[in-house]
Amino acid sequence: MKQIDPTKPNHILIGIGGTGGKILKAFRKRLWEEFPKAEDRRRLSVGFVYVDSTDEMMKPGDPSWKVFGQNAQFEESEFVNIKTTDLGMILNNPEAFPGLKNIVKNGEMMKKTLGEVGAAAGQKRRAGRILFASNISKYLAAVKNQYEKVTSVSGNKGNCHIHIFAGLAGGTGSGSIIDAVAQLRTDASFKGDSTEITVYAMVPELDIPAGCQAGRYHQNGYAALCELSALNIGEFLPCDVKTGAEHVDINTIANRQFGLMVYSNVNENGAVVNSFTELPKLLADTVYFSVFMRLKNGVTDDFQRGLSCENINDFCVEYNTNSKGNDKERARTKAVSSFGIKRIVYPEQRVVEHISYTLADSVFNQMAYNNYKDDLGFITDPQKKDYEQLYIKDDGQRRKWMLDDSFLMLNERILDTDKKFEKIEDFWKNLSVFYNYDDAKNADSNPLNYLEQFFLDTYKKAFRIHKQGVEEYYSDKSKDEVLKTQAEFILETIEHDLYTQWYEGGLSLTDLLQVSDTILIYIKNRRNKIPENVNALEERIRDFEQELAGNMDEYTHLSLLQKATGRPKDCYTDHQAILTDLYTARTELVAMDFTSRLLSKLQVFFEEFHNQVQMFVGALAQCMEEAAKRISDRNQQQGSLKDMKQAVIEVREDAKVASFEKSLLLNRNRMESIAGTLRHELVGNKTYAHFDELTKELTIEKAFDVVDNVM
Repeated sequence: MKQIDPTKPNHILIGIGGTGGKILKAFRKRLWEEFPKAEDRRRLSVGFVYVDSTDEMMKPGDPSWKVFGQNAQFEESEFVNIKTTDLGMILNNPEAFPGLKNIVKNGEMMKKTLGEVGAAAGQKRRAGRILFASNISKYLAAVKNQYEKVTSVSGNKGNCHIHIFAGLAGGTGSGSIIDAVAQLRTDASFKGDSTEITVYAMVPELDIPAGCQAGRYHQNGYAALCELSALNIGEFLPCDVKTGAEHVDINTIANRQFGLMVYSNVNENGAVVNSFTELPKLLADTVYFSVFMRLKNGVTDDFQRGLSCENINDFCVEYNTNSKGNDKERARTKAVSSFGIKRIVYPEQRVVEHISYTLADSVFNQMAYNNYKDDLGFITDPQKKDYEQLYIKDDGQRRKWMLDDSFLMLNERILDTDKKFEKIEDFWKNLSVFYNYDDAKNADSNPLNYLEQFFLDTYKKAFRIHKQGVEEYYSDKSKDEVLKTQAEFILETIEHDLYTQWYEGGLSLTDLLQVSDTILIYIKNRRNKIPENVNALEERIRDFEQELAGNMDEYTHLSLLQKATGRPKDCYTDHQAILTDLYTARTELVAMDFTSRLLSKLQVFFEEFHNQVQMFVGALAQCMEEAAKRISDRNQQQGSLKDMKQAVIEVREDAKVASFEKSLLLNRNRMESIAGTLRHELVGNKTYAHFDELTKELTIEKAFDVVDNVM
């Protein structure tokens, strides 16, 4: 049932008041389920008009309208708000509304009759009729607009079936229904036999629901039914609220103006269904079946004849038994139908939903813990991991995040914008061989002194390529703005990597929290160890200084024999090695102060980032928890054939469904693929984004829409 039979008429569904609106809502949601693609729905010659004295159903973002992540809500062009005209304004100046002169007549008297009218039409039929009648042009324009729409889709201008839904207990539906039908029958577009009208009227419940005004509840229903019956046979001609004429001009069409289906909330077995939630769905399903039915057989033929009252067309009028002669007085119509509220169904859609949402539960486990067991699938327990061993003691991972000492001491550049430079040890090692022994000897009678002075001058004035000393170099790098830039770059590197790993499925939400926590602990511990590292460096510097002094002393006291055998050159070579180690250590000591400042800044930034990760994980976990709760609510099991008196009896093969679900749950690749799609959709397929930005964008409704779409 995926296309309308082109030989069947166009369909316009009109819902009046709260009851009518609920039925249209149920029908539209069914339509969105059956035709999830917008382009398929645009090919259907089905239009909607919703008429009400409140815009409660038009609130944007109402989650109750969502169907698998899509919004099935009415469009503005489909809504006729009949309370845009104030009732008091009409009654204070009835002359401004000539079409209502035969309803209002005396404005002051009408105000006394109606009394206080609150929300909607206050369950007062006359108030509902006045509000509807004052907006009759908008109503007819909306119906004609839908007529043009559906006929342009079908290409069929010859036939149209208008379905009007209303409850007869309140004020809006009960008061509007007569003019809603009569004005269509007087309009040129819908006057002839080519337009079929069916009214679906809900009669008041015998047991009045809580919150309903009992004083007018059944009276409204009785009065509306009487008028509908008389209108149907042309015996009652209401005033024309469009022109102000005393009566509408309607020619009787085959003994009746419209089909009338009357129903309540109780079936023949006394089973009661909820008037506000279940009953609208039952009627919507019945109408949906009649609109989209294509199969032709004896059962469906009977169904269609029942809807059209075909078998009693010649006998649908009941005459007044007191009438004399041949000119009998019409009394009421017998062309009234109803529908059964008991169905045995195979709930294909619910079975599909059950499977989808059961899989969603497993997908949530994968996203939260990523712990797979061969016989269970993804479970709710986190994996046992040594995060410090995996992410901190791993030299490659630390380097990737720029958290190893080489970056923290600026032994390697952090910012890509910095010019390339040598590592500290390489710089001093290359410097040490700049002058060989003979060059140094030519420059100074004591080449070791010359070499020492060369190192000292370089340390003070010409470190690396910046033409500044070591202390000045690191002082510039320790300025607050420069430190901030470097710390932010390291943080960005870490966040990008963690996000990518999570986005690609390498990290679960639990992993994300644990890794973030492990990094923060490492930063704190590394910072706390700096005094210990400083002491160790100072000790090494003292040792190198003593070694340097000893080598110098040996050089100055060489014997003639030692000088003759080349010992001075060996002392020079030893001095080169010692100076390299000494100035490497002295540079690292200055760099250690920079490291302390950088780690201090990085800790502040990372603590904030850690909180952002926690908030993101918490928000996502809350979304998944709420989605799981809604899934659980949807998946409530209903027994098979437990009570034949119930309105809807579901028959399904639970064992086969469970077996099929298990085969999917244990398909690890498939579940990981679904989880990946869900993750990507949750963050709008952003290959990189900041966690705090994602948290702001996450809402439970958005998450549940994604689940509906993906699953």
